[in-house]
Amino acid sequence: MKLLNRSGRTVYAGGILACALACMPAIVAHADERAESGVVQIIVPFGTGGGADSLGRETARLLAGVLSAPINIVNVSGASGNKGIGKLINSAADGRTLAVLTADTFSVLAYANPGWKEADVIPLGILMQQPSALFLPENGRLKTWSDFEKEARLRPESLRVAISGLGSPDYPCCRS
Repeated sequence: MKLLNRSGRTVYAGGILACALACMPAIVAHADERAESGVVQIIVPFGTGGGADSLGRETARLLAGVLSAPINIVNVSGASGNKGIGKLINSAADGRTLAVLTADTFSVLAYANPGWKEADVIPLGILMQQPSALFLPENGRLKTWSDFEKEARLRPESLRVAISGLGSPDYPCCRS
């Protein structure tokens, strides 16, 4: 199953309701059987207030209407999502722990010794796709993609690009 591509990110805010509802049957099938015995936990591997957090909270709200169990959001930020996925992988395999995993989280699999492998998780669905973008300042000297590409080839050290961090999907794209 291909979860990432250069044209989109798997999970971020926007269109949450429709995407979460479309994935609801798969989520319910995995979590409902164990929900009676305790709280369902959704791990968000990033801090509060961002797109993954918004998606996790809306998914929790929708699931709460389907499952007869309380749903808690647990934000575990750090290391491009690795801390959160570590919490998921180390949780009991009882169907009560889910996670919102983003392209940032899966991109670390491209590096040596990521600490986990794709087989460690079961993707239930893609809740959102959002393309990445590079923006230039309106008052800058570079005005087009062609200008940016030319500068990157001639003087790559002259460019500064803001990305979400080492190990993020944007990192290898900007390095190439």
